[in-house]
Amino acid sequence: MVHGFSLSHHHQHRNSLKRDYFYLRSAVDDNQSSHGKWSMETLRSRQAELESTEFLHEKKWREADCDSGIRLSLPEWVRRLDVQYPLAACGTASGSLYLANLETGELLAGGTRMIGDPLPDADQALHHLYGENDGGGTIAIAFNNNLICESNRDGGVHLWRIDASSTRLVYQGSMKALDGVLVTSLRLDDEYLWVARADGILQAFSLNSYLPLALTNEPELFWQFASMITSFSLTPEIGCGVVTTVEGTVELISLESDGNCLCSFYPPYDDEGGISVHALSAVLVAHKEEKYDDIVPYSIAVGGNDGSLVLQPLKMDEDGELDEFRPFMGSLRRFKPGHRGPIKCLANPIPGMLISASHDGSMRVWDIANAHCIYQFVGYKVWLGSLWADCSRIVSDGSDNTVIVHDFEKEPSSNKNEDDFDEDEEYEALG
Repeated sequence: MVHGFSLSHHHQHRNSLKRDYFYLRSAVDDNQSSHGKWSMETLRSRQAELESTEFLHEKKWREADCDSGIRLSLPEWVRRLDVQYPLAACGTASGSLYLANLETGELLAGGTRMIGDPLPDADQALHHLYGENDGGGTIAIAFNNNLICESNRDGGVHLWRIDASSTRLVYQGSMKALDGVLVTSLRLDDEYLWVARADGILQAFSLNSYLPLALTNEPELFWQFASMITSFSLTPEIGCGVVTTVEGTVELISLESDGNCLCSFYPPYDDEGGISVHALSAVLVAHKEEKYDDIVPYSIAVGGNDGSLVLQPLKMDEDGELDEFRPFMGSLRRFKPGHRGPIKCLANPIPGMLISASHDGSMRVWDIANAHCIYQFVGYKVWLGSLWADCSRIVSDGSDNTVIVHDFEKEPSSNKNEDDFDEDEEYEALG
């Protein structure tokens, strides 16, 4: 996700390192009597190699050592996107959908449906989401396997299937259970479609029901919050999700037990000039592990519509799971300098690092340990609204009809086309 964002990719990377380590350790134990010395030397060598690889990978992130450029141009302005790299599903200002390959820049399929009239309460809700920078079109999009789900101003969740033999996305109608509902956020995993709503309801609809998703009336999981949901993110690694509401609350929920939240808090916002300040985005972030310690510390990062960014540390038990009885540990930490516009998106690409994307046209990469901004990518437009990241790259909209990729697996290109970026789009290191 990235999702959004995806935390699973960087955990898979780190877990693969752990698997190699424990495999070698087991081999040493099994053969210690006859080959102990040789095996221990091999273990140390392999361990040093793995640590060196991980160090170099993090070093590339910290030094912005990446290939950056336009990877996709569409006929319309991009409003929302979701990614299963190298594939990206994009919703546009007109409400059309496109499926594309970000490695080749090829448009694979597209789809258009009749967009109905906006719901009566849509304007107020959209103002909470975008302020003065609502570019129209798709509100939320989620993409997994061959299913794309999207929401727009006419309400509901609309379903599309990918047909590998066609250049058209197959429209499968809207979910009857959500007709007339303004949907603010969508997430798809292998088990559920997660739907966050403007009326404060969060639902999870099973993808394994005997009924088609369009005809599924009852969610398998359900939460009711006191006000409109402005964002929702998932972290399956610790079985939790984070919800932000227009009242300003940040709600931590268990993905295994619906109905109640584990805990909630209000970040310290100050309403200025009569403008209501509230949390606009939040994500669970993994810190760097201590050496030889398998427990990964987590915190909740929260971005406000005033450009502020705060971090609430969480307490993990000795098994590396969230302490549900006393989940908060320590006080809130504030990241500085803050953005000059609302923070619409957050992502945790690798442990210890956080990405924030704002309507001020910048995307910042932060060191979580010291709440320090290492550098930022600038030159985006005020409509920057989607951010996806894994351990190797950042994908985002916010550049008119194009999709920008910062790829940390590739060396910086010395022969980019002049059209790769707007003339004022650049990378800035911050001291």
